Amino acid sequence: MYKPAGWLLAAVFFLLGGIHAYWGLGGRWAMYIFEGVANPTILECWLVALALFAAMLVVLGRMGVWGGAIPQWIFRWGTGVLSAVFLSRGVAGYLGWPMVVTPRPVYEFWDTWLFSPLCLLISAGCVFLLRLPAKKY
Repeated sequence: MYKPAGWLLAAVFFLLGGIHAYWGLGGRWAMYIFEGVANPTILECWLVALALFAAMLVVLGRMGVWGGAIPQWIFRWGTGVLSAVFLSRGVAGYLGWPMVVTPRPVYEFWDTWLFSPLCLLISAGCVFLLRLPAKKY
């Protein structure tokens, strides 16, 4: 049960990292959503992409897929931090925090129906992985 959930979570991080890397390469797909909200630089896109790829590696390490020489507590703590970060972002979206900064109807729609729920699901997936027994699978 943990393996499919972990692989799905790793795939989500990989996909999100790939989208940010695409934007870092100058791609414009789906950027209309953020018009007037954010105009990230290439460096910012790459930093987010790298953070998401690192999150994928933390999840894979928690599952025991890689990182055998790295102590498991690092992956356990990393997974907990990921859960807290994405829980915070998901809740902030529903409390209206991004809209207070810059109210934009298109972004508000996507934040309510995609970004915030996705963050909450990612957080829940990380909590689920935290329940993994100490041994590797």
